[in-house]
Amino acid sequence: MIKAIHETEHIIDFSWDLSNNSLSASYPRVESREELQKRLERAIGADHERIIAYYIDGVVRGVCVYLWDPEEKYAQATQFLIDPEHFDTIADHFIDHLGTRLSGYELLIGVPAMNRRAIDYFEQRDFDCIESSIDTRLHNLKPHQVTHEHVVEKVTEDNFDEYALFHDKYALPSEMYYHSKNLKRELDRFRILALRRDERICSSIFAKTFANSAEIFGLFSDGDHLDEKEALINQLLVELYNEFGALEEIIFFIDEEDSIALSLTLRAGFEVNDSYRCFRCTL
Repeated sequence: MIKAIHETEHIIDFSWDLSNNSLSASYPRVESREELQKRLERAIGADHERIIAYYIDGVVRGVCVYLWDPEEKYAQATQFLIDPEHFDTIADHFIDHLGTRLSGYELLIGVPAMNRRAIDYFEQRDFDCIESSIDTRLHNLKPHQVTHEHVVEKVTEDNFDEYALFHDKYALPSEMYYHSKNLKRELDRFRILALRRDERICSSIFAKTFANSAEIFGLFSDGDHLDEKEALINQLLVELYNEFGALEEIIFFIDEEDSIALSLTLRAGFEVNDSYRCFRCTL
């Protein structure tokens, strides 16, 4: 039976047990029980976020936290935690429940590559695997030394329209949520850097900032210019430190086939944290 959840005490133990194990966790990952507690409480108070749980004989066997964007018809399960013994049945109930409330929306669910139970389910139900990435992290950001000679410019509201044309050349074909329209909606939370070649924007990097962390959502380039990509990564770390100080964590998901970006990221001090799969279906 599915129930709407309005108090975290009913689900926190179950949620932490499963989210703390790569064999049963979902994305975004959480580092501690306290962090999970805060995320659940935030979801309960949000306008476009809900928590549901599945009970068998009065015992919690599944938890799904989901959010949605009405303008984009986009939904995401930010926690999709299910007892492996009952996975298919409970997952079907969760998906059916979301379908009745968000019909026509595209739903995204991310899991670690080690969560084979979830991946097998998604594949059997004909979900599309839209992303296979390496999850890299940099912890406790420190002052970064810049040795490149490139002139890196910041993208702001004043020059965003020019940048948007370059950005969408890469964001739209990859069906990225943060195409230029959505990027502009949250521009105050993003830090965007760009490089020019022959006076035209040729590469960029953009990161979303949070209270004590940041996530790099994209590194775009019109070619395999390693020096430009490395300059952007390093300059972004400088800008983030200068503005926010020693951020606890910076996240960067890198396509498994992009060995160049991975090499440059590791050289900048990031470490491999996990492997990630993202699945999509239309509700």
